[in-house]
Amino acid sequence: LRAAHTTKAPGFAGGYLLVGLLPVVLAVVGNIRDKTVPWPLLFIPLAIIGIGILLINFWAIEEARKLGIQQNLIIGTGFSLLALFLWILYGVLNAQAMNVNDPPRAFP
Repeated sequence: LRAAHTTKAPGFAGGYLLVGLLPVVLAVVGNIRDKTVPWPLLFIPLAIIGIGILLINFWAIEEARKLGIQQNLIIGTGFSLLALFLWILYGVLNAQAMNVNDPPRAFP
């Protein structure tokens, strides 16, 4: 129920952008843990994603300031970050569970 507040409170695409970072952040966390891809190869794609998010959020923050809804922006961003953290935690714990010798199975 609280995750629904994530997209309502900001009043802009910020919540979607933060939650949309899930695959990117999971890839970074996976690379930190397993060191699969050299970091210099990831720098340019990650920089492009970061610059895009900064540009979009700069506009959204400016609009929120003009409309006087900074509190909604802060609340929505907080819930978005919480949702992102929980999904990352789920992904990491799921990967750990599946990397054991006898991983759990849905069907016997």
